[in-house]
Amino acid sequence: MTPKKGGESINVTVTASLIVDPLTLKMTMETKGQNVKINSFIKDDIMYIQNPVDNSWVKQSLPEEVSKQFKHITNNNIDNYELFKDNLDKIDIKEKDGNYLISIVKDTDFLKEAMKKQNSNMGILGQGENFEVDNITLEYVVDKETYFTKSSVASFETKLQGQDIKLSTSSEFSNINNIKEITIPEEVFNAVAIPGN
Repeated sequence: MTPKKGGESINVTVTASLIVDPLTLKMTMETKGQNVKINSFIKDDIMYIQNPVDNSWVKQSLPEEVSKQFKHITNNNIDNYELFKDNLDKIDIKEKDGNYLISIVKDTDFLKEAMKKQNSNMGILGQGENFEVDNITLEYVVDKETYFTKSSVASFETKLQGQDIKLSTSSEFSNINNIKEITIPEEVFNAVAIPGN
């Protein structure tokens, strides 16, 4: 995330292993330059989060809104497929090295509306219906044989807390449909329970 009028960028790296059903997750989130690393797990409708200061663990029931967000993310591929299928004239598709390269960098009004709707459903940036975006670009690399997405890059400009920012995400996917179990260490299970919101 980069302020458009100057200022320090925020760079967050998320590494995750995910089983969709039943929802099971192992995730590490690091903020570059701030030396902050947050580990978390989700299993059996319990969320475990590690305190980055003293490395202690807390747990609470998985909030319904978090569960909804994950379900929405996993269903989002179906929504994207329908969206792209209905706007093929605005999408550039090439073949290279056994992959399809899919890019959308112009005529992106249909993406603006889709992102506005997605943010309204998920509250990604907390702006609800007031979420406005501009200068969207999307690029996907899709395996020709499996049709799995191997990587994606997305960027757009918006306002956050009154500040003009550019938000860019780069994602890489691997080991798709091969994760059968996510093991949670014993010290995580022994986390201190805290009340849910």
